Amino acid sequence: MVRKIVTHKEPRHWDDFIAVALLKRSYPDALVEFVHPQQVPQEYYEDREVCLVDVGGRYEPEWMNFDHHQDVSLNCSLVLVLRHVYGLSVMSRVLRFIDVADRFGVKRASEEVGVRLDPQEDAMRREILLIDLNRYGGEVGKVLWDTLLIDDYSLWIRKVYAALDEIGLLDEPRRKIREEEERYREKVGKVEIREYGDVKVAFSAESLAPYHYRFFQESGVVLLVERNSMSREHTSVIKNTNLEWAKDIDLSRVFEEYPRVFLHPNGFIAVIGVRYEEVDKDRVVKLVVNKSI
Repeated sequence: MVRKIVTHKEPRHWDDFIAVALLKRSYPDALVEFVHPQQVPQEYYEDREVCLVDVGGRYEPEWMNFDHHQDVSLNCSLVLVLRHVYGLSVMSRVLRFIDVADRFGVKRASEEVGVRLDPQEDAMRREILLIDLNRYGGEVGKVLWDTLLIDDYSLWIRKVYAALDEIGLLDEPRRKIREEEERYREKVGKVEIREYGDVKVAFSAESLAPYHYRFFQESGVVLLVERNSMSREHTSVIKNTNLEWAKDIDLSRVFEEYPRVFLHPNGFIAVIGVRYEEVDKDRVVKLVVNKSI
């Protein structure tokens, strides 16, 4: 019996969204609670009626703890939930794409799994991920369960989208998308971009989540330093992994001078325990970029 499903605050990804929706299908009375990934209440870890999805830094299926961020070799949380809660070990191409994208980025997933990135399908994804899982998680979970082993990503997302649209679950997300688009454009308008030689870096007093990938595509910046999306006391340093030479940028170097909060195992985002206003932005760039600037 699961009485509470705990996951991280927005932005959502396929990984946590699908896992939570499937659990809501199985445990319709369970409450979905959103927490900061590094601020999971201690008592949740050893409560088998509390399922931790994509938060907490522990992979302990016997305790219903399904995080993977602490170990890059682990599959994404969705795969862990499917394996241990549902006994499903089959990896369709859709699941492989979601898994690789969550762990290593969409670009690598597209190339490795052979999924064409389609702007229209990405817009569908954005709408779906805005569905309220506390209210509609069970219905979403039923649609996802029935389509989970489809092997073609394009066919899968279009089928899921049509099914959710038919039962009226996308009306509210569409309204939210329109409002978010306005907020995104407003945020981007306030972003400061500085050039350090041939290195273009963006600074934002507001988080651009969940639109980092889009912002990197549109701006071409190498690095983004922004207020952390989950805590105003923290600052995020994010690199544009779409650029080949970004592999030379070592974000862990920022911890030489700033307190460490989080470093993604793949190294694409580092979070430091300092407010955005207190960070020496030029110093951060000099620390992490492995070239003379």
